[in-house]
Amino acid sequence: MLVEASRDGMMQLSRATQESVGLVVAVNDQVICLEMIESTHSLRCSFEKGRAVPLRAGASAKSLLAFMADKTRAETLERQFAGDDAVRAAFEAELERIRARGYAMSDSEVDPGVWGVSAPVFRRGHERNDHADGAVLARGGPRTAARRLDRTHRQHHFRPAAIRMNPTQRLTTPSGAHTMKLKNLLSAASLGIAMMVAALPGTARAQDSNVLNVATDATFPPMEFVDKGERTGFDIDIMNALATVMGKKIQWTDIDFKGLIPGLVAHRFDAAISGIYITPERVQVVDFTQSYFAGGLSALVKADSPIKTLADLNAKKVTVQVGTKSVNFLRDNYPQVQRVEVEKNQEMFDLVGIGRADAAVTGKPAAYQSVRTRPGFRVLDKELTTEAYGIAMRKDEPQLRDQMNAALAKIKADGTYDAIVKKWFGASASTTENAK
Repeated sequence: MLVEASRDGMMQLSRATQESVGLVVAVNDQVICLEMIESTHSLRCSFEKGRAVPLRAGASAKSLLAFMADKTRAETLERQFAGDDAVRAAFEAELERIRARGYAMSDSEVDPGVWGVSAPVFRRGHERNDHADGAVLARGGPRTAARRLDRTHRQHHFRPAAIRMNPTQRLTTPSGAHTMKLKNLLSAASLGIAMMVAALPGTARAQDSNVLNVATDATFPPMEFVDKGERTGFDIDIMNALATVMGKKIQWTDIDFKGLIPGLVAHRFDAAISGIYITPERVQVVDFTQSYFAGGLSALVKADSPIKTLADLNAKKVTVQVGTKSVNFLRDNYPQVQRVEVEKNQEMFDLVGIGRADAAVTGKPAAYQSVRTRPGFRVLDKELTTEAYGIAMRKDEPQLRDQMNAALAKIKADGTYDAIVKKWFGASASTTENAK
């Protein structure tokens, strides 16, 4: 609900400024981006939808820390600065200045050469002592632009809002009319979002306690996809089997993959199953069941492609799905690759098929499914990674996690799990997992 409530204001602000606008929140010592409206500028930094960064450096982290509840802030700083009283005192003094000013600024703290500004969303009222649930973020390039926009902020004293904005050279000489319009948009966005935040806790729970709200992105065969108007796939069968053991009915929510983790955090649903890898970054933000299947990243190319090994990917156009591990893996391990990011899994294969990309990096099951169903493709022999799939849920629901783990153990013991694996992969569970 927080994302939906903020989107109109974010779009207005993005159109007015021609800059990127994002919505972020603090969760378990991490800053997680719930939504991002990207600009057309080439400048990019750490924040993208679904990604988390440490709650310490940068304008976003400092704004959230400055305006969060006193007790929560004290506990967070105790963890971050344990035994380093002098550094903590200096940091708290900086947070106090941020509270007095109403927003935070940073320069190259998270991304070299990138400047940012961030202001909070208030949960209750508009007094400075209220705590913040989300933050406005701004990121940009030239420092001269930063200094000029800082003067604009000082002149008009922006009220808090839940947006991230990227000021670049387009805002180096803002007119008075443009500045006032920006201020009004920020205020409108803040009000609209603040009205919705108080209703967030528990919104994912259905009226019927026997209903489990589960999200998926049904575009990843054979894990989850739509056939003849019905959701189907390995993950769908697994989730249905778990629900049967738990005595619950499933209410499905279809959502883009990049929105699964943010949607959980925002209480839009109870759990997410969609070929989600259990990664250290995601574990910082959400909880997972025990792994229910082994997987990994593989590269798919056209059958006649000159690409033979993973090293051949360098300097090539490689398409990946937004919000998946493939994006960060290629960025960190294959920096020379030209990433082509798309919204849906199928779009990756289409781009390779028509020659607009040289390869696609995706989960191994989807890569081999594509080869089986579409002639003219092959998968590179060596996998990029070995991963474990898990069902994601919020950290504040350990009972649900334990129930799912118990149900998973039961379907593995009674043969249900093995039958589902054989149905979709033509092998027993042990054979399939050993082959990954």
